[in-house]
Amino acid sequence: MAEDPSTELPAILLSALITRVEPPHYEARSANPTFQLFRSSVEAYFRTHHDAGYYAAALGFAPRTLTRAVQQVTGRTAKAYIVERIVLEAKRLLAHERVTAARCASELGFPDPSNFSLFFLNATGLRPGAWQAATILD
Repeated sequence: MAEDPSTELPAILLSALITRVEPPHYEARSANPTFQLFRSSVEAYFRTHHDAGYYAAALGFAPRTLTRAVQQVTGRTAKAYIVERIVLEAKRLLAHERVTAARCASELGFPDPSNFSLFFLNATGLRPGAWQAATILD
């Protein structure tokens, strides 16, 4: 089946946009060193560690201290910040790389595709395949 040329350009533009989207940078709103360390650590390890407790322990903070620092800067919990970062990367992989949900799950450190699918559904309201189909207009 031939692709519809009228949908090709929006798909390309969306792919380029998602590739260029970066997680929010909050330097302008905060010089909070606890948040800065957390943000850097999340960027380095979000593919393998999805738990705020891991980051608190790795950085030497109590989970509550870390969550307060993140809330002060972002208005969200540390866990919500991590989820946002994982979802952003998942969307990038699904739209730009056009990987399957199973491969996306593997690349993002989920033990199996069904866990990732449920995570993505809870975070976005759509299953990964449905989001990809709705986003990538083939």
